[in-house]
Order: sequence, then C-alpha cells, then structure tokens
Amino acid sequence: MRQVRQQKGGNGYYFVNVLSDHVAAHLLLPYVGSRQGTRSILFDREYPEDRYLSLLPRKAPSLYADVERLQADGTGLLSYFYYEASNSLPQLDREPAQFRDLLLRMSVQDNSASSKSVLYSLFCLSALKRYGNIQESNHFKDLALQSLQQAAKTEGIGPAHILQHMAAGLLLCRAEISLGDDSSVFWALYICSLRTVCSHAFDGQLGEPHFISSDANILYRYMHYHDILAQFSVTHWQRPSEMVRQLSMKFKGYDIAFQCGNRLDRFQFREGMGDYLQYEIYLLSLVIKASKQEQLDPDYPTGRDHQRKLSELEGELEQALLDSKVACVGISDIDEKEELAAADAGLKLQRYFFLAATWIYFQRTCRHLTGASLDINTLFDESFAWANDIHRLNIRITPFSLFLIGTEANTEARRLAVMDFIHRRPELLPIASDVLTIRGDNSTPSQIDCLISAAWAQDDLHDDSEGYLDYVTKMQYVITARSVLPALV
Repeated sequence: MRQVRQQKGGNGYYFVNVLSDHVAAHLLLPYVGSRQGTRSILFDREYPEDRYLSLLPRKAPSLYADVERLQADGTGLLSYFYYEASNSLPQLDREPAQFRDLLLRMSVQDNSASSKSVLYSLFCLSALKRYGNIQESNHFKDLALQSLQQAAKTEGIGPAHILQHMAAGLLLCRAEISLGDDSSVFWALYICSLRTVCSHAFDGQLGEPHFISSDANILYRYMHYHDILAQFSVTHWQRPSEMVRQLSMKFKGYDIAFQCGNRLDRFQFREGMGDYLQYEIYLLSLVIKASKQEQLDPDYPTGRDHQRKLSELEGELEQALLDSKVACVGISDIDEKEELAAADAGLKLQRYFFLAATWIYFQRTCRHLTGASLDINTLFDESFAWANDIHRLNIRITPFSLFLIGTEANTEARRLAVMDFIHRRPELLPIASDVLTIRGDNSTPSQIDCLISAAWAQDDLHDDSEGYLDYVTKMQYVITARSVLPALV
C-alpha cells in the first residue's frame, strides 16, 4: 500500500500489487543513469537461495548419447523441428515455411563440416524445445561449434559455406534465446559474429544486386532482424562490463574484432541492400538511431536540420502505420482454414503491431512524450481490438511489439487485456527460465510477462505530483534488471 497526495489536500491510499524488488528499485530509480548506481542497485545485491531448489535435480537425464542414436522415424529431432520447433522462429515472410525449409535443406546439403554445423544446430534447438533438455542441447551445441571450427580450418570459405555458417549461427542464437535466464552465452554475440563474417567474407559484394540470391535474401533478413532488435535491448541494458566488445576471431588468416560496437552509424545500408530488409524493420533502425542521438550524444546538434529530419521520419512512420492499418481491414472475415489467406493476414497484423510499437517508441524517446497520451491510448485499444482474430488465425506477434505496446496499459481493463493476450498463447513467447518448465512447472512466466509487469510496477509506485516518470530511465531499469539481455525477437 502506498500513500499519495491529493489535489485538494489530505492523504489518499491505494494498494499496489508489486514485488519487494520492484519497491527497492523504485526507491533507487533516480540513480539508474549513473554507472556506479546501476551496478550497485541492480547487480551487486544478494538474493537468498531457495532451499527447496537444492533438493531438485539440476539437469535432466541425457536422452541421446550421440547423433547415431537419433531415431529416423517421425519421433526424431529432425521431424520435430519440421513440425513443431520451427514454429518458434519469427515469421518474416508470407510463406513461413521458407526459412524452415532452407535450414533443413542446408543441414543435409552435403557431408561437409559446414553442413553438419547446421544439422547439429538444428538438433540443439529441437532437443531444447521438445524435451527442455539443457544437457542434451548443450551437447549438440558443442558439436555444432566444433563443426564450425573445423570448417573454418579445412574448407574453402566460399559464399555457399558462409550461408551455412549464417544458418547455424541463427539456429544457435534461437536456442540460446530459448534458454532464457539459463543461457550461458550472450545470445547477441552470435549475431555479432555473423555480421563480422559477412562483412569480411563478401567484402563489398552485398551491394551488388546479382549477388543477393534467394537463400541469401532470407538469411540476411533474419540476421538483420535479430541485429536491430538486439540493438534495441543493448541500448537500454546498462551493463557495459558484460557487453563484450573486444572478442575476435581468426578469419582468412587475420584476427577480426567482433562488430558489436554500440555505434550510431551501424544502420547505414548500401544501395541495393534494402531488397531483403523489411521496410518496418528499416524504420525501427532509423528510430533507434535517432533515439540514441537524442539520449546518448548530448553534443548532437538540435537545430533546424535535426528537427527537420525528425519530422520527416515521424511523417514516414505515421504514413506507414496508417497504410498498415488500412491493409488490416477485412481480416475478421478471413477463414482460418484458408492457409494462404491466414498467413497473409498474419503478416499484415504483425507489421501493424510492429509499426505501432515503433511509433510509440519514437514519440516517447525522440519527441520526449511523457505521461498519459490520448493518441497512445487510442492506438493501444485499436491494436488489442484484433486480439480474437490474432488467436483465431494463430498469429505470432513479435515480443518487441507486445512489450512496447503492453507497457502503455494504464487501466486495469487494458492490463487484463494484455495478460490475457500473453497467457492464451504462452508457447509462442520466449520464457524467462526453462528450469521450472523442465521440472514440470508450466506456469513459468515469459520474458514479456516479466518485463511488462516490472514496467507497470514502476508506473504504479511513481507519484505523479513529483512529475512524470522518465520513459528512458524506466526502460533502462526494466531491461537492465534482467540477468541476461532480453530477447524481444
């Protein structure tokens, strides 16, 4: 329960359903912006260990000792990936099976080490999704990494092998994301390594239209999708000591530093590269860049030219959102049994949510919009009006979109709509930890559930008579409080 000052004097009280960690963080929230304050508030605190956890097994028993013991019939991990595990991958095309089929084809393309790395990576994700088996998943991850290392030493680094390395890296990245708080590797480093390999392997060929094959088109789209959303999380994940920037790799006889730098120029694409990058993802990259300039560079010019560019970006974003909204008209009349029509409707709604989230982020960080907003409330209500159609058509909305739109819920009815939306299809969202799921607890919250709840808690604990809660400060706390970089992909 907390006390608030009323406008006409006197004291008023209301109950707030929050955790003790949320209260502690609220009291120390003004210090989140400082490096020392961030570490002392969020990372140096000690938590009592649950005495009951020591009584439970830490790892599930191994189901397979090696690949040769995999069953070849419909119960094998390959079949499971085809029918089930691939559903956890983002849907960036009108034909969701394209990415799945490409990965399967590359995994059995030949007997090379590069091809085996894709196969082992595929097994790594499937073992985790099917059995929640961290031990077995790590076994296949080790085999995949060994195959990638062998390929780098023995095989010619041509475009075909590079694409296989990209496929393996994306699968390993998705497996690491699925581990949630049990992850042992910084998942975004997989994307950093892929960007590093691509930029040095192709050396300027990415801008040549004839080079962008259909396979490369798909893989680059997924790589940049993860890259841009990783940059969103990294922007607010204030753990500089844990954001490894100095890693390097041996490539073509040279030591190449990973391209993980938090630079403002990383979203400058060459001519011809936009063909494989979805327009709304490109807009998000521009918004993130503008937001960084507003928040991280106090010396950045804020004159007429800067404001003109912001206005142009805002206009382009609003037009894209309007066009996306118009494209969604009539989706309620689509029969879910018509697979092609349902898939097309899913992509339209996914894009609408993505653009709505991007517009909100632009207004909050670039236009410095604080407090309640009629426009944002209207956008929230219009977005969740599609909830029944989204579930009826089995549409996967990007976690990034759910997080940014969901945090804007400022009434009990809106928050109930968000929680209902999340918990009706929890299997489509990355969970915060697989440990409880492995032990038979199906109530494990999703990352989005944890992030949104933390944001709501800070809004509820804040006293508006002291001014509105700074949006960027709140985002920094909510995202930094997670023990691993949130994967809103």
